[in-house]
Amino acid sequence: MPLSRRKPYVYKNRVETPKKTERQELSAVERTFCCGAVIGGGATLKEVMQHLPPNSITTSGLSKLVKRVKEKAEEADLKFADPHLYENEVGQGRKELFTPKQKKEII
Repeated sequence: MPLSRRKPYVYKNRVETPKKTERQELSAVERTFCCGAVIGGGATLKEVMQHLPPNSITTSGLSKLVKRVKEKAEEADLKFADPHLYENEVGQGRKELFTPKQKKEII
């Protein structure tokens, strides 16, 4: 007697989408470590790069980071140990289309 059931469904294999880039941003602690080692400790960029995770930052990116932190510290008369120098900068990500006041008016 034949069985009357559906044929089993052929499922597709799950394909992982490749990442657009292998790079990751450094955390605030890692940025502090890098700048402290280069500025305060006198370490070279290559020595600091050996202690960071792979594909996190390039040597040119690290030198730009150190330069940017030095400029911020001189402008604001802050020490290099100040945590405000290493926070994420405003301006990353998508800009807001509406102000909070406009959003309230829409709702």
